[in-house]
Amino acid sequence: MTYPDAADTRSILVVEDEVLVGLGLTSMLEIAGFEVIGPAGNVSAAMDLLDRHPCALAIIDVNLGSGQTSETLAERLKDEGIPFFVTSGYAPEHRAGIFNEVPSFPKPVGARTIVAAVQAALG
Repeated sequence: MTYPDAADTRSILVVEDEVLVGLGLTSMLEIAGFEVIGPAGNVSAAMDLLDRHPCALAIIDVNLGSGQTSETLAERLKDEGIPFFVTSGYAPEHRAGIFNEVPSFPKPVGARTIVAAVQAALG
C-alpha cells in the first residue's frame, strides 16, 4: 500500500492498549470529522486492521503492555509511506530510534494538540 486514495484521507488508525485512552483519542478525532480505524490494543490487531482498512495516518502508543512495543508496526507504516505520530509516557531515550523520527506527544495528550497535529499533517 502507498499513500491512500482521496476517500481515505481522513481515516486514522489508533493503536493504544489502555482502553479509556484509546476511546478518548477516538472520540477526539471523530468529533473533528475523522474516521477512526480501531482503536487496536496490540500489534497483531493493528496489523489486521491495516490489512483491511487503508489509512492516511496512524497514532500509535510505543508500549502496548506485556512488554510489547509497536516497533514492528512503526516499521511497516514507514515502509508503506503512511505517516504516524507517537504517544508515550516514556522519555525518548527509552524508546527505539524509529519512534524518535516522527512527531511525538507525551501522555496525556490534549484534544486540541492531537487534532491540530493531524489536521496539519493531512492538510
